[in-house]
Amino acid sequence: MGAGPAYVCFLIEEFAAASRGLGFDEATTSELLLETFYGSLSLLEASVRAPSAPLTEISSPGSATERAIAALEQAAVSGTRSTLCGRPSAGQRS
Repeated sequence: MGAGPAYVCFLIEEFAAASRGLGFDEATTSELLLETFYGSLSLLEASVRAPSAPLTEISSPGSATERAIAALEQAAVSGTRSTLCGRPSAGQRS
């Protein structure tokens, strides 16, 4: 299993902090996040394609989802893959 679950838990906590920052209480935050991540895992489990495949099925061109994904890609999230693998991403120093 390795450290993978810790990375996912970290992401969930970041989403939880954002949810609380928007004024959601702990119970609502927990329910929203658990259902969101459970639903996402269910989509991935049912798919025989790449993990990115549901992205195109879920988001419509010009939608809030598409804009949010673009914002995440522009933020530090896009460099996470290289960081986790021990390699600096573009724009990062080793």
